[in-house]
Formats: sequence, C-alpha cells, structure tokens
Amino acid sequence: FLNVVDHASAVITAISGWDPVAQDYFVYPISKIFTNFKAILSMIFTDPEVHVYYLRGIFIALLDLPTIFIPVFVSFILYKKVPLSGLWTIVLFVPSAFSSLMMSMSFKYFMEEAIPGMIFDWTGKNIGSIFFNKDRAFWILIFYKEFFSLSAGYIVNIGTLKKIPDELVEVGKLSGLTMWQEFWYLGFPCLYKVLSMGWWGILGSLILGTGLPIYEFYADRAYDYGLVTLDYYIFTSTLGQGKTSAGEIAGYSQAWAYIAGIIGLICTLISMKVFDKLDPGWEV
Repeated sequence: FLNVVDHASAVITAISGWDPVAQDYFVYPISKIFTNFKAILSMIFTDPEVHVYYLRGIFIALLDLPTIFIPVFVSFILYKKVPLSGLWTIVLFVPSAFSSLMMSMSFKYFMEEAIPGMIFDWTGKNIGSIFFNKDRAFWILIFYKEFFSLSAGYIVNIGTLKKIPDELVEVGKLSGLTMWQEFWYLGFPCLYKVLSMGWWGILGSLILGTGLPIYEFYADRAYDYGLVTLDYYIFTSTLGQGKTSAGEIAGYSQAWAYIAGIIGLICTLISMKVFDKLDPGWEV
C-alpha cells in the first residue's frame, strides 16, 4: 500500500507546478500535463548553466569508457597470482569491507591531511588544500571514483576465472600465449556473461551523464569548485541548497526522473541485444 502511495505521489509531483505567491503546489490541467517534462528538457538544452552541468556529466561518462576493462584485467592479474598480487588483493578488498561513508571520510582525511603533511615533512613545501582547490577538485574526485571501481566485482570475477579448465591453460602455455593473450582468448570470454550485465547501462550513462560523489565531499559548496553535474544540481535544489527554489525544482526533478528512467530502460534493452549478439558463447 505504501508503495502505491509513493508512486501516486511521484506522479502527482511530476504534473504539478509551484505558485511562488501562494507558496504552494497546484496540479496542471490535462492540457498542460507535460509542462514539467518540457520545462526540464528545455532547461537542459537552452539554459547555459544547466547545459554545462549536463555536459559535465557526459564528460565524466566518457572518461569512464577507457577504464571499463581495467577492473577486469586487475581481476585477471590477481587470479594469475603475479608478484605482489597478495598485497593488492588486500588493498582492493579493504574498500568493499567498509561502508561508503567510512571510505569517503578516510580518503578525504588521507588526501587533505596525510599527503600535504608528508610533502611538507619531505620538502618543506606547503601545497595547500587538495580538495578545496578549484584546479584539483574535479580530478581528485575522478581519481576517487576510478580507484574504488577497481575492486568492482573482482571476487566474483576471480571465482569465475578459476572455472577455466587447467587443460586449456596448459595448452595455451604450450602454444606460447602471453599473459595478455591468455586474458583476451581465455579470461575475457570466460567473464563475458558476468561482465555484460554490468555494462548494460553504458549507453544510458553516455546519454544521461553520470555523477561523481560530489555531495559526500562538498555538500552544497560544489558550485564554488566547478563540480556541479545535472544530478547534483537537481538534488541540491530539491533540498533548498541550490540556485533554484526547492518548490520550483520538485516537479522538474520528478519529471526528469521519469524521462531518465524511460531513456535508461530503452538503452538497457538495446545494450542487452548488442551484447547478446557479441556473446562468444563461452561455457565453463
């Protein structure tokens, strides 16, 4: 019953407007039921500031593309037990053992206190704040996102790789396969079905843009450091912390959630078809 109420409330919000004089919401008539949907799309493509926020999210999604194979290859390296793989297993496993809040706080303390302190001790140079620096903030968050994504699914990946028959590995060695070739011809096809499910949302991310953990580190101050993405803009505005009033943005926010959901669903279905076509048919 509560789910039904929540869904009904969301639908009503998506077709409601805000009266700044009365400081209250009103439901649009049938003829104007898509007002919020049109307004949020118009805002994204015509409002210069919001347009930049949206494109920044797309840029972040594009930065993710070259790195999507890295967690897979890291899993393969750990599976092969190369030198220092035990150490890296611990380093990569630790983040998944703690809450995201604890890891973000630890990362922030390390970057903001430990690193500047060590550099000062070694060189006598004060590099200032790492997080609260407009030139560094964006790339620090990119590093945070990419580093902690290295451990994504690696336990499942290693477990799947261990299903590769030893006979195939031995034949590969006798054939002179390098470790990279072994990854490409044995490891990657073995992991394909597991990985493809995680990659179904790639197309949607490239259209909708992906966010960074901005609010975790900057709360409502991200506007000062050039970090704002569309999802952050909508989120902070809904909280009454952004540049648009909470009442005004609520309808736009819910309308965008429905638009993003529909786009994401379509992109996922398309991606499923594409990945099914590319399936190497590997069975372990």
